[in-house]
Amino acid sequence: MSRTLDALKRAEAETKQNEPKLLDSGASASKVFEEAPDSECLTIELEPSPTVEEKYQKLRGALFGRSKTEHIKTLLVVASNHGEGATTTATFLASVLAKANGSRVLLVDANLRTPSPLSLHQLDRGAQGFTELVLGKALLNAVVRQASSIGSNLSVITSGGPVPSPSYIFDGHSIDAVLEALAQRYDCVILDGAPVKDFSDSCFLSSRVDGTVIVVEAGKTRLETVRGTKSQLERYGAKVLGTVFNKKPNYIPGFLERFL
Repeated sequence: MSRTLDALKRAEAETKQNEPKLLDSGASASKVFEEAPDSECLTIELEPSPTVEEKYQKLRGALFGRSKTEHIKTLLVVASNHGEGATTTATFLASVLAKANGSRVLLVDANLRTPSPLSLHQLDRGAQGFTELVLGKALLNAVVRQASSIGSNLSVITSGGPVPSPSYIFDGHSIDAVLEALAQRYDCVILDGAPVKDFSDSCFLSSRVDGTVIVVEAGKTRLETVRGTKSQLERYGAKVLGTVFNKKPNYIPGFLERFL
C-alpha cells in the first residue's frame, strides 16, 4: 500500500512540475516585450473584390469612425456556431484597418477550439502562438508574424498549441497583461474567437476587450440563437457593439444596385 501511495505522490509532483505556468497576478505588460528572435512573415492572400472591400470599409467606419466618442483598441469577433464567418470577418476587417492611415493592426486567432487553416499550418511546423504567449511560455516577438501580402502594417498571431480547457487561460490575470501589452504596441487588435454556443472561451475573453461583434450568417443563424448569444456574452460583462450580417444573398445585379 505504501508503495502505491509513494507512486501516486511522485506522479502528482511530476504533473505539477510539467503544468504550464500562468503569469502571476502581478504580471505586467512589459514581461511580454522581452527580447526574443524575430519570426518569419506569413503570406495571407487577401484580395477581396471592390464590392466586398467596400462593405468592410463601411464596417470600419461604423466601428472606428471619427464620430465615435470611445476608442476601441481590442475587438473580439465571434459567431454563434462554427462556419458562420467570424474568421473571414475578422481577417477582412483587419486588412482594411491596416490599409487605413498607416494603422498598426494585429490579427489574433483566439479560437483554440477550431483554429483557422493558417494556424493549423503553423502548428504542423511546430510554431508557437497565442496559447504559448498567454501561458507565459513564449514572448511576443517569438509569436507575432508579419502578413507579407498586406504590407508591414498587419501582423498576425496564430492560435498556438491546443489546451484541454481554453476557458481557464481567458479567465485570469495573464490574459489581462497580454491584452494590455498588445494594446500598447498596436493601434488595433482584432481577435477571432471561438463559437459562443458550444464553448465559454469567448465569453470570458469578451469581458476583457473593448468591444465584441457577433457575426450572423444569412439564412442559417436563427434569430433566437443570435439573441441567446448576445445575452450570454452580456452576462459575462461583454460590450456587444452590434452584428455583422454575413453571406447575404443579393438578387439585384451590381450595375442596377448602384442606382438604388
